[in-house]
Amino acid sequence: MNRTLIITFFIVSLLTSFSACGSGSSVSEVQPSSSSSGETQLSPELLSLCGSILNMTEISNPVPEGFGERVSVMANRPDAVIITRVDGEQAGNSQVVKLHGAALAEQSGFRFDNGVSLIQQMTLAGAYFVPAGAEGECPTVIDGSVQGVLGHIYSLSGQNITEELIAAGSLVPAVEGCGGDQLAGCYNSIEVNVPVSSQTVTRFIWKPESERDGNLVVLVDGFNITVEVRGAITQTLTDNGPSNGFGTTARSNRSGCAFGSAQVYFFDSSGRQVLVANGDEFVSIPNGCDRVEF
Repeated sequence: MNRTLIITFFIVSLLTSFSACGSGSSVSEVQPSSSSSGETQLSPELLSLCGSILNMTEISNPVPEGFGERVSVMANRPDAVIITRVDGEQAGNSQVVKLHGAALAEQSGFRFDNGVSLIQQMTLAGAYFVPAGAEGECPTVIDGSVQGVLGHIYSLSGQNITEELIAAGSLVPAVEGCGGDQLAGCYNSIEVNVPVSSQTVTRFIWKPESERDGNLVVLVDGFNITVEVRGAITQTLTDNGPSNGFGTTARSNRSGCAFGSAQVYFFDSSGRQVLVANGDEFVSIPNGCDRVEF
């Protein structure tokens, strides 16, 4: 299925879900949950590398015992999930949760799909939800229309799923509200374990202004290579196929100057990182306005 259609379906599913449940637009105050019998069901202490924001501005690590709400999880994308509460007075109520302090590494492809699979595997038996603020104090909007809240999901064994997704390369650190800058700073220390392809890049051209439209074009020798540029802006370029003796012609909607000093990364069709022939992880572009070729 086309990735755009999958994401659109996910958004429609979110909107439909919340119109049906009615109370999904708010978060209950962070407190130990209760079962239908009135007996308190405490979540364990949740310790991870970076912790979670609890009161809109402060990182708590570990998250104290009893502050995680027991939920089931549905994921169709790595950066946001639908949770459904399974304990207490709100049992059965659903809500969208945007994973705090992180963003999609790519809009489609191996890392996107791998992130979804990872969430599904880690939350198969359920999870704990830790909101960044009480009573909807940390709202967010996903893809311009879906209302959600910022927070974290922990597996029942205590793993911080956001941290696992960053390590897998499915998410990248992102500065956002409610203390997200603190989280992003910590997430930058997480080593990304991206699988490496057997291919290498041996021929490369960075052309700041193409004849076609005056925008950046990157040419590499391998076929079906995803080219990601990280500089003043980060962008995954559009592969236009072979041209001029190169297997991949990757085009931007910006000129090379717009990226400033940049790093160019490469991935194969299975999402594995393609290294430069000398072993480097990326090609360094000192000045995006200048042509670079080897």
